[in-house]
Amino acid sequence: MTNFVAQTRENKISEMPYFYEDNTIQGFMATHQPTVWMGDYGYVSVMPQVGKLKLLPKDRALPFTHKDEISKPNYYSVTMGDKSQKIKGEIAAASRCGIFQFTFPKSDESHIIIQGINITENKKAFHGYIRIDENKREITGYNPERMSSHLGPELKNFKGYFIIQFDKPFERFGTWNSFRTEPDIIEMGKEQTGARMGGYISFKTEKNEKVKVKIATSFISLDQARENLSKEIPDWDFNKVVENTRNIWQDNLSRITVNGATEDQKSIFYTALFHTMLFPREFSEYGRYYSPFDDKVHEGVSYNDYSLWDTFRALHPLLHFTQPERVSPMIQSLLQMYQEGGWLPKWPNPTYTNIMTGTHADAVIADAYIKGFRDYDLDLAYEAVREKCHAPTL
Repeated sequence: MTNFVAQTRENKISEMPYFYEDNTIQGFMATHQPTVWMGDYGYVSVMPQVGKLKLLPKDRALPFTHKDEISKPNYYSVTMGDKSQKIKGEIAAASRCGIFQFTFPKSDESHIIIQGINITENKKAFHGYIRIDENKREITGYNPERMSSHLGPELKNFKGYFIIQFDKPFERFGTWNSFRTEPDIIEMGKEQTGARMGGYISFKTEKNEKVKVKIATSFISLDQARENLSKEIPDWDFNKVVENTRNIWQDNLSRITVNGATEDQKSIFYTALFHTMLFPREFSEYGRYYSPFDDKVHEGVSYNDYSLWDTFRALHPLLHFTQPERVSPMIQSLLQMYQEGGWLPKWPNPTYTNIMTGTHADAVIADAYIKGFRDYDLDLAYEAVREKCHAPTL
């Protein structure tokens, strides 16, 4: 449901959060941006730091090189900073929750910066919220922004909820809110709202001290985010998350065996196979899901971020072989979008965007039916395909 990534720039429609040619890290992000030409939504980021407190993305950025970087499906690490004050950042994740591990140098001024929302123009109605609880070592909040909101209907109830927990007590903390070079900082502030805002915690660290940060996400509620965390990352064992996620990828990637190929060819093949399993993304949360098509919470399974214009020809037919257990739930998810919104989507992000040519959801549904995947409401599927040509103009 949520991707946990290193962030080299402020993402937006046409720019992803990680750009290979960049040479600084601005944060470690929980993102839902599916691809470069679609927007992010409900995101949050954290960034480790030592020395003078710097909050805005470009100010807090630390240099890195790719030789100090490791990237795998189940684990990421990078070493950042100058020679005297390097920080190592590591990422492991489950589906809806992630865990970061930051290795600090010795410092009396170590910080972790939280950015809850990042609208760079003070024109939008979106306002996020965070609350710091130093006794629980926890920051909770939500981000209601959808970068592609101008393409679809208003969603008054949409929020990307998050819970951020720390395994280390913090001595100082605060909030910030700004569109300027120097943020408005409220030292020891516990709550903040705004369109470009966040918080921070500060503490002392010993040489090579590890500080762990867990992030739980939800589109349903903070309570659901907490439940997701209890199911996916209940303790602080970073290596266990790395190993569990490796096993899941290993099981899925081993569904196709390659013979007679070189090691380089195998690397290319399995990297491509890995990419086929990224989207559509899981959108339900253990039996419930928020629908961005009627702005309500429902019972059931849900997938989202279908790039139908790009994927109906090859990806979805491939999933019949590599992910057969997900095919009918994916079709059911499209039918739920039809029920809750009135028509099949062209490119949900996460609601209607009404972009791309054609109506390719009908091709995905018909192909699954012909191939024998029919564990969904067949009458509703026929109705949805017939009604596809009556999509309203937004």
